[in-house]
Amino acid sequence: MVEVTIGDFEVRYDGENLTIVQAGETEPVMCLGLDEVEELAVFLDSLRSLSSNRREAFRVSLQGSESLNVFVVKNDTQFEVVPKTISVTGIFVTPAPGQAMGLQENDYVEVLLDFEGESQSYKALVRRCQDDGVGLFFTESMKGEQIDPPPRLSRTVMELQRRLMARRP
Repeated sequence: MVEVTIGDFEVRYDGENLTIVQAGETEPVMCLGLDEVEELAVFLDSLRSLSSNRREAFRVSLQGSESLNVFVVKNDTQFEVVPKTISVTGIFVTPAPGQAMGLQENDYVEVLLDFEGESQSYKALVRRCQDDGVGLFFTESMKGEQIDPPPRLSRTVMELQRRLMARRP
């Protein structure tokens, strides 16, 4: 059994159940089985990534989502990419299988989003290039120092976020 005290609560884990009891009490406030413990761990891990996220816009994971198709256009050449995360200020993408992106930081590109048959186009700046993909900043989402994304982009990101939350057991 593993036990830890957090504030006024005692948290106990016996390998199968996580039990939370208010200090000095005997009745559990909460008891979670293995599946719920795993879901809590995923949630807590997402909080860690949020606290280390310096962005002002929330990123939505697109893992397992097939409703958004994304293309990047550079110098009249269009190529498909695989979206990994999206926010109202940008998108992180990887090359589609068999594709090479050939993008460099500070390149300007056009990003085409196809969400349920509705096509959207946004100007973007390549903010970062790394081994696992490319971060693209939607330049139209900023008005001076304020985040002010196009309404269609906001609706799309909000719907993708809603669907992500609905998929969770």
